[in-house]
Amino acid sequence: MTRAWRISRARFVSLMCSEGACALALVVAAFLVGTSRVIGGPAEFIAVEANRAQYRYYFRADARRNHDGLRRMISDFDDVFAAARERVFAGHGLRGPERMTIALAGDARIFQRLTGRPWYVAGLYDPLSRRLFFQNPAALRRRGILRSTVTHELCHVATAHARRGRRDSLVAAPATNARIPVWLEEGYCEALANTSCEADQKAVHRIVRSASDWQAFHGWLESRLGGGAVSGGERQAKGTVGEAHDYHRPGAGITREERRQAFCVAALFVSDWTAAVGRKRAFAYLTGSSTFSADFEPQRFYPRFYNKFR
Repeated sequence: MTRAWRISRARFVSLMCSEGACALALVVAAFLVGTSRVIGGPAEFIAVEANRAQYRYYFRADARRNHDGLRRMISDFDDVFAAARERVFAGHGLRGPERMTIALAGDARIFQRLTGRPWYVAGLYDPLSRRLFFQNPAALRRRGILRSTVTHELCHVATAHARRGRRDSLVAAPATNARIPVWLEEGYCEALANTSCEADQKAVHRIVRSASDWQAFHGWLESRLGGGAVSGGERQAKGTVGEAHDYHRPGAGITREERRQAFCVAALFVSDWTAAVGRKRAFAYLTGSSTFSADFEPQRFYPRFYNKFR
């Protein structure tokens, strides 16, 4: 059973403002508070319509609510989101969707229930429902990964958006799907987010040296970042977000450390590949442009990349 009730705008402003700091409250179109069981247990949510996106913040039903703190957190996240959106979409010559729906989880347990992903995953874009999911923004900022996480997930939005917009896109064709692995897009988005991999540098070198050919390299990354191929995002979501992402769920038993190292390996390879072929060509490949030349395919570039680590 779901309960929800609307609060008048005047009441909302009084709840959300503190000493006249009403910037976010004045741009809100609706404020909805309710109790929901859609994430596997009782939880409350607050829905906020802001300038750049529609936010829905989920928290435990027994958690104490700090409306002023929530206002500041969403306002801060909205600023980070706007800057990252401009960089990602403008940087690829895209206009992007007018507005987006973003779910913010109050804690890791709620995020896990919302998405079906491990507690340590920071964010997720679901191309089927076209929604973004993030761990608690305050927690991501404390870990120093808020901006990189938002940039990474918006990169997934950009690639899916570009695929849907291409009349010449081949991504939906099974034969072409097989050639664009999920890990390649993950590496592209991780490189764009400029995530630091200094702590894993030795492990990255060891991993690449152990993969002497493309098949070994591809297989190692696929087992840790997910199998299958990227989706054009046209299918309708069924069930939970976690179910919708089964087509590129990582293999069982992969640790947090292994997954982090895999992201670094993929980002390093894609960075070198993109530098060699150019960002425009790399993005064309990822988004299924039929004008992409086979001469620039990543598997042809791999021997050159591998030789750097011998």
